[in-house]
Amino acid sequence: MQRQHRVLCALRLPSLTSSAAQHPRVPSPCLSVCLCPCNPGSLPQASCPVDVADGSGRTALHHAAVSGCISCSEILCDFKAPLNVKDKDGSTPLILAAKMSHSELCRYLLHRGAAVNSRDLQGRTALMVACENGSVETVEVLVNAGAWVAVVDSTGHDAAHYSLATGNALIQHFLQEAAQRRSWASEEESPEQTSQTSSPSQSSAREKSNTPRKRKAPLPPLGTPSQEDRDAYEEIVRLRQERAQFLQKIRGLEQQEKQRRERAELDEGSLRSMEKQIQELEEKLAARDGEKEQLGKEVEALRSRLSSLENEKENTSYDIETLQDEEGDPLEFPGRVLPASQWPCGVGGSKWGRG
Repeated sequence: MQRQHRVLCALRLPSLTSSAAQHPRVPSPCLSVCLCPCNPGSLPQASCPVDVADGSGRTALHHAAVSGCISCSEILCDFKAPLNVKDKDGSTPLILAAKMSHSELCRYLLHRGAAVNSRDLQGRTALMVACENGSVETVEVLVNAGAWVAVVDSTGHDAAHYSLATGNALIQHFLQEAAQRRSWASEEESPEQTSQTSSPSQSSAREKSNTPRKRKAPLPPLGTPSQEDRDAYEEIVRLRQERAQFLQKIRGLEQQEKQRRERAELDEGSLRSMEKQIQELEEKLAARDGEKEQLGKEVEALRSRLSSLENEKENTSYDIETLQDEEGDPLEFPGRVLPASQWPCGVGGSKWGRG
């Protein structure tokens, strides 16, 4: 197995080497075992304790939580590493994992029994730091694990206050649902939960050296909340309801704007179609005008030809009449005797016949 070799990324052994002189019970074989692959029993065989803290009061599990290494955390938990030990800032591995937005590691630590409502020296819980960093997945994991929502830190700020800095609506929705499901009464963290993985002597030593109880932020009062707290909560609920109404109105306006744009696109398409039809009709009309002009020219030509033919016909008729007149009246010459058939009626003869 190569899993133990990855413990190095969480242990950050260079920081432990400086503190090894301060902790005589940490033997040097611990470093050599973690620097090379080993079997699951090598760490205890090498007498390498997993609860040793460095100069900042952090154990190997603290560093594994910061790096987000789940496999390292599994190994350390298998070796009975304390889950709820605090560093000099009062942060537990769960708080550090939530601060780094390692949601899956938070889920694993909670599964192994980490205290979800543990506080640091400023009175902040893992839920508060997760809300401050805007990690939706981490907030969901902590809320589902029973994290307190209504408690405040040493400055009087609750998880909802930290979520306002990021403006994440989904985180605020999770907090609102959790606040509606849970009562305002908060419970103090049980001693069994904070020391379930460590011996009484180790727990008392850590309380004296790292997290003295006198420096912890005060817990919220038990019992029913004050009227001021109720008013503040009601104000928060009212503001969130108004925000939801505004969001709904915004969505409605966006939908109306979308429909208006669709109608405008349809109208624009219809207008373009009508313009195209008008253009086609104008082209057809222009073609008809051309045909009309051509037909007018042809009609004018036909009229001119007809007039010419009529003139030719009149000229031809005149020539025929003239020719007939010429043929019907023969020329009369002096001394010529007309035949009897051509004499005028009642006249027996003429001077021309008697001559």
